[in-house]
Amino acid sequence: MLACQPQEGNQNPTVSKRIPVPNLKRLSLEQYGISLESRKVVQANFEQNQHLRDILSEYQVSPEKIDELDRKSGEIFDVRLMRAGQPFTVVKNAQGGIDYFIYEKNPADYIVIDLQDSIKIYEGRNPSTTEVRMASGMIENSLYESLQSQGLDLGLLGELEKTFAWSVDFFHLEKGDYYKVIYEEEYVDGESIGAGKVLGAQFHHDGEDFFAFYFEQDGKGNVFDEKGINLQTAFLRSPLKYEETGQTDASVEKTSASQNIAFGIDPQPIYAVGTGRVKAAYTSREQEFVLTIDHDGPYASQYRFQSAFRPEVTKGQKVKQGSLLGYAQADRDVKASMTFAFLKNGMIVDLLEVDSPGQGQVSEAHREAFEKLKAERMDQLQKLSLHARGKTIVSLH
Repeated sequence: MLACQPQEGNQNPTVSKRIPVPNLKRLSLEQYGISLESRKVVQANFEQNQHLRDILSEYQVSPEKIDELDRKSGEIFDVRLMRAGQPFTVVKNAQGGIDYFIYEKNPADYIVIDLQDSIKIYEGRNPSTTEVRMASGMIENSLYESLQSQGLDLGLLGELEKTFAWSVDFFHLEKGDYYKVIYEEEYVDGESIGAGKVLGAQFHHDGEDFFAFYFEQDGKGNVFDEKGINLQTAFLRSPLKYEETGQTDASVEKTSASQNIAFGIDPQPIYAVGTGRVKAAYTSREQEFVLTIDHDGPYASQYRFQSAFRPEVTKGQKVKQGSLLGYAQADRDVKASMTFAFLKNGMIVDLLEVDSPGQGQVSEAHREAFEKLKAERMDQLQKLSLHARGKTIVSLH
């Protein structure tokens, strides 16, 4: 049985009425836009190996409705990414059924699933404030260990990966690589909830410096390099997100032509490296899911992995860069793997060596403003000292 503690009432809860569930930071039903009249509230944290389907089934949600939720959730938030330890809220109606399920991805972001009639899913965000900070570090074993050794928020790993996903291979960082970063730290109710958007950064990898500067033009923000070229290119450098693998860099083996990646027990999401159309999608005799995506021009990408794949990924379907394709999961006794290959004119090539076209640049109308911001960020990065160990965090006011 799920260990939960109910709360009843017809008023919005206050801080003093919060249910004492570990790690639960807030309950703001008024902010969620949900009335508590004639409703009950149940809160808990996801337990190890517990899934949303288990919880909904316990509250007599029909299998048909759960399947509908699974189909509709992918574009907003894949429910299979709900993790152990994260808090959730169930809002029950007078008959004991579920009207709403609320999942807190983190203290700032949440997902609301409206289970009344036809299922509706929407994202929300709690009010927050930000401070601008700077940090730097050297790579000795992995980026994760570098951040951890300096007491930096580990959410910065994901933010750096999002910033440099098109230029840096985070699975193969080397000793001596280093980073300098200017970023926002976010606060909810006066408490830090971790690193936010990267405003400027330098990543030194394999003898080369990569720069990134967040800049807004025409009401839209993007990350550009020092030449004003959008860092987002046609192809991601990996079908995996380094922050989701839970591994050190050395635990991933790769040839120059393809990647063979061994995982831990948790399911690992697989993402499309580029926009294209599915050329083939089938299950092989070895019970591997085989997927081939044709991209613009002579390029294609191929993915072979065991475990679950998204049933919507079918032959002829168009997929966007970064779209979730499925999951690879290791057996407790035998490691399962995901094999990835990138092809040009039908021949396997090294994705890291492909000249990937960019997605635009700073316009002439905004060039002067960009150059001014870049000069300011460059000066801040240059003055930031590097330390292999020990905290190097500076607040900018």
